[in-house]
Amino acid sequence: MKKIIVGLAGKMASGKGRIGSYLVEKYDADRIRSSDPLRRVLDMFGVPQSRENLSSLSTFLRTTYGENTLAKSMARLLSESPKRISIFDGMRRRIDVSHFRQFDNFYLIYVDAKPEVRYDRTVTRNENVGDADLTREQFDARDILEPEQEVEQLKDYADFVVENNLNSVEHLDTQVEEILKKILKAD
Repeated sequence: MKKIIVGLAGKMASGKGRIGSYLVEKYDADRIRSSDPLRRVLDMFGVPQSRENLSSLSTFLRTTYGENTLAKSMARLLSESPKRISIFDGMRRRIDVSHFRQFDNFYLIYVDAKPEVRYDRTVTRNENVGDADLTREQFDARDILEPEQEVEQLKDYADFVVENNLNSVEHLDTQVEEILKKILKAD
């Protein structure tokens, strides 16, 4: 059996994290969020883990060391994992997808959700500094930050698209289970 790499793409708070958690729990997958290495760097320097700081660091690294710097780093981390299924949670650019298409068993899942649903989730989960107090205008401004600009285009490159507007974990899990059955059958 070959290693399977699953890329998860979608706008902020679309449900990528829930899908990643489901795959870890149900299939013993390994999951790395695109923000994990960035969060480690911010922590090393004592910089708050705000969406703006994560964005700035991502932009700096890609501008300084090449657009595919983060994709290459994630590919190395995921391919070193001993798990059969590895997840790149948070693909944001076409160059990320292009880099991962070199792997035989790479599948891209795009998670789609309406902006008002994503806003409510962002405020409720309060993952980053200041999320709980976020206004809708601030959320919309974050949605167009440089690292987020290509995300929606990845829907056209996805092997599977998941609609996640119902706020039903069961409905989302059912969609993911159907996708995984197809992926595992293809292997």
